Amino acid sequence: MKKYLLMLLIATGVMMTAAACGGKSGASVETTAAGPSAPESTAEETDPDNGMPLSKQPDPTAEVLASIVVYAPDDSGKVSEIMDAASELTEANVIDLLKQHGTVGDGTTFVSLDTEDTKETVAAGPGVSSTDSQTVKNGTLTLSGFTAGKGLDEATAKQAVIDTFAANFGLGSVKLVLK
Repeated sequence: MKKYLLMLLIATGVMMTAAACGGKSGASVETTAAGPSAPESTAEETDPDNGMPLSKQPDPTAEVLASIVVYAPDDSGKVSEIMDAASELTEANVIDLLKQHGTVGDGTTFVSLDTEDTKETVAAGPGVSSTDSQTVKNGTLTLSGFTAGKGLDEATAKQAVIDTFAANFGLGSVKLVLK
């Protein structure tokens, strides 16, 4: 009896395998994809000036903005680097962004930023020949009505202002003068 059940099981397996493979030789089997098929891609004409497809061109009427790095308190109260934008990179715009992000109080105003070249030079960056270099500049930033913002202590707010100006204006060091 065990031999009979084993033979029956093997025969059933062989028949199922033959049925799954198509059964008859010479018969063609048509298969279809299980999921939705992707549409055929067509070659799209590109703009020779920038190499982008014509359907994905930037808006020529859009305002061009300057990217500005702002050191500001986050939700946990720690100072972190935030990217923002303004119509142009000016000292007054940087102060306005520092106010918006709560680094300094609303009464803080920009007075002046004086820069001086040092005798130091640094490599211009990756991908630039070793003969290219930039002169290191130091700055003296003068503000009036300075107050720390959003729960920051004065020393932390001052350091955030210094770091913000150093990052945006490429300064090696910044001396902060308060009036």
